[in-house]
Amino acid sequence: MSESFLLHDKLTEICAHYADQTAFVDMLSNQSFTFAQILKLSGNIGSWLCESGVKKQDKVALILENCPQWPMIYFGIMFSGATVVPIDPKLSELEICNIIKDSQAIIAFAPSELKSFFEKNLSGLKQIKKVVLLNQEKCGSPFVAFADTTSNVNHHRDFPRMSEEDIASIIYTSGTTDKPKGVMLTHKNFSSNYSSLENLQFCFKGDCFISILPLHHVFAFTATLLFPLFLGAKVAYPKSIKSDDLMDCLRKNGVTVFMGVPELFNMFHKSIFAKLKAIPFIFRKLLELLLNTFWILRRLSNINLARIMLGSLHKQFGGKLKYFVSGGAKLNSKVAEDLFRLGFTILEGYGLTETAPVATFNIPLKYKIGSAGRAISGVEIKTEENGEILIKGNNVMPGYYKNTEQTEKVIKDDWFYTGDSGHIDKDGFLFITGRIKEMLVLSSGKNIYPEEIETYFKESSFIKEICILTIKNPQGNDVLAAVVVPDFEYFKKVKDANINRKIKWELENLSSKLPSYKRITDFIVATDEFPKTRLGKLKRYEIRNHYEEKFSSKKDKKDAKQDISQEDIELLNTEVGKKTIEFLKENTSIEKIRLSDHLELDLGLDSLARAELAVGLEIMFNISIPEATISEVFTVKELIIKLNEILFSGKSVKEDKKEKFSWKDFLKVEPPEEARQKINLSPNKANKFFSYIASRFLLLFFRIFFRFKISGQENIPHKGAYIICPNHASYLDGFVIGCSVPFKTLTNLYFLGDKNIFEHRLFKWCLKMARLIAIDSTKELMNTLQVSSYILHNNKMLCIFPEGLRSYEGKPTEFKKGVGILAKELEIPTEGNRSKEKVKIIPAAIMGTFQSWPRTRRFPRLHPIKVAFGNAVEVDELIQEGKAMGETDSYQCIATALEARVEELFYE
Repeated sequence: MSESFLLHDKLTEICAHYADQTAFVDMLSNQSFTFAQILKLSGNIGSWLCESGVKKQDKVALILENCPQWPMIYFGIMFSGATVVPIDPKLSELEICNIIKDSQAIIAFAPSELKSFFEKNLSGLKQIKKVVLLNQEKCGSPFVAFADTTSNVNHHRDFPRMSEEDIASIIYTSGTTDKPKGVMLTHKNFSSNYSSLENLQFCFKGDCFISILPLHHVFAFTATLLFPLFLGAKVAYPKSIKSDDLMDCLRKNGVTVFMGVPELFNMFHKSIFAKLKAIPFIFRKLLELLLNTFWILRRLSNINLARIMLGSLHKQFGGKLKYFVSGGAKLNSKVAEDLFRLGFTILEGYGLTETAPVATFNIPLKYKIGSAGRAISGVEIKTEENGEILIKGNNVMPGYYKNTEQTEKVIKDDWFYTGDSGHIDKDGFLFITGRIKEMLVLSSGKNIYPEEIETYFKESSFIKEICILTIKNPQGNDVLAAVVVPDFEYFKKVKDANINRKIKWELENLSSKLPSYKRITDFIVATDEFPKTRLGKLKRYEIRNHYEEKFSSKKDKKDAKQDISQEDIELLNTEVGKKTIEFLKENTSIEKIRLSDHLELDLGLDSLARAELAVGLEIMFNISIPEATISEVFTVKELIIKLNEILFSGKSVKEDKKEKFSWKDFLKVEPPEEARQKINLSPNKANKFFSYIASRFLLLFFRIFFRFKISGQENIPHKGAYIICPNHASYLDGFVIGCSVPFKTLTNLYFLGDKNIFEHRLFKWCLKMARLIAIDSTKELMNTLQVSSYILHNNKMLCIFPEGLRSYEGKPTEFKKGVGILAKELEIPTEGNRSKEKVKIIPAAIMGTFQSWPRTRRFPRLHPIKVAFGNAVEVDELIQEGKAMGETDSYQCIATALEARVEELFYE
């Protein structure tokens, strides 16, 4: 059994033993406190509380951020015999009031910033007698300056006699799935938990801990206050939790133990590996090989060569760090293993507020990555048939404050029912599955733990946060959906504003690797971070309440109230600001436009709409806006700032002002010289020979290995301004079309390809010969349309994939209306320039390439492939078909009708 004691008795013992040793270092005030000073100041506070009328087991609220005064006040309350009610100062006013009322606290210790809060709410908190304010020199009743509580020299008075069963703290739970409850924790609960941790012998008096987790939370209180303090170790308080301040604190204090939550270690992991990706490919692969070798050696012999090789990385964390310790939530196994590979040691534990908190823990030489460790001494652990984890020991709370009903639900026969599910392996290691309350049950009966799936999707560079919910599909069945907060910093870094499209692409790709019932079927992109507890856990009930209805409407109603800075007000009142807002209102039909609105996510402007926006603004302000500029602007505010920069620079003001934009006129303009240089309109004999050999080789290759078949080849003319429009499902599609057309057609056929893929040095040398124009259609849409027009205007044929991206399921998805603009507005001169005619479109269906090489596979596999070409169709015919299908915009009519024609070819 673990030893138990009174917390303030243990403090007295430890402070006498290490009197002159430094206990706390405060980087903000550049102050240090010895153990003797802590004991003296805590005793003074305890004496002041007794003189202020505090009786045994009265309640005292402690509402502070982490600082050395926090533990002094805590132990002062212990000396007085009272019970501490730690409260998060970042809670809302209503939440703080509710906790104070529920606990019946009679005195509160708070920062001076909360003085106005108490002045406003004291009439409703009638039980509060005094409020002690830190950093406040003079106070009028009921306020007291903190200095007045520590200057009392009569702390040698007799304090109330206490029992180990007395309540030391009432800690109100975070309420991630329900209303907060007050967890009563006794001196025995805390002291037995400390003794169990001490028995693990992985930390000692010479260690230094950093205090960044909020002390009002039991994990931080036990792990970064009681544990180091009672060991005789040092605790360092950084200036802030900003990365620079953290690293400064680690270095200057020689921190050896860094206790944090998974979210923090995820950030470290992401930052480190982002830098490793910048290493040239060959050297990065060599480094990975070495680290994998060192990791094998470490597991066999505990020799950590990675720490030596990556010494510069470890010096960034102070150079003396022995352990990362993760708690508060489940740690991503990949993050843990990668940190081990880098030479760090990260130890994961498990517990709850109700268990004071630690129940299981991994120790340095006996750990399993992915597990929460084994039960610590004095603690028993088992699982029920349904997987629920049960805990017994002196660390388990006596119950919830004034809530016998809830207590009886979770404590039965001395076993605490955690509400978590998991399993224990043959070696006694606990593996957590998830929260039973958070478990999602689908109509099929499948059980889903959302945290597991969220962890998987958060590996994407595009996704900062994700919350999994269930919604009803059209058949009335429960399916998974996601609310996604994109990593906006990443998108800004890569200068890509097509966030919705990229998130959809990523969710589809990642979902394909999961069982069908775990796949995301719908999603909403959120611009604000999710509400979370101070330890980073999602407040799921708040997220669910906020977003559930939006899945049915898919319309985010804007909050009419919005805080706006003076700088933003001035920006809105500029001529550019006013005109831009009015222009956006007219072109989006959205009445309220905010500076913070995202052009794509809030205003619904896709790539084409952005291009039209740019042209409209050019005409209105009589300036030239580079296409790259408008594609890299994310918000309305950024747009107005960018327009101001262009106008005031005076470099892009046009001499000839246009009154109205016309796609017809726009398509007559030749593309920039740089783009034209990529186009060879008159291939020579060498180019033609290359095309012949390459196409015949591909045709033979596909026929042998993929049983390749072609139908409708007679529908393809040898020359003329035609657009071939196939569906897009695979990297193979362009090659398949290239070897499907007659050779005479091929020499007049041009392709558009993704610049990010085909401008690689492996392909760049042959692009002109293959008549492939590499262009980024998402960022250079206007340029793409001009290049397409230029090719067709020269009586050449063009292959366009109207979907833009490879489809997720192999069948055609939404065709974009860019092809409609080309088909409707482009007029091609006939021979002799006597008349002009519209381009014609040839629909094409590619079947089998998805099964052979979908976008989710790294390498292709053998599967029959077939291409079917339809009859060339006139633009007017497509417009009529599109109208019959319910479309009103003529460009979209063409795209939608064309998509339908391609789908028909699949079944012929």
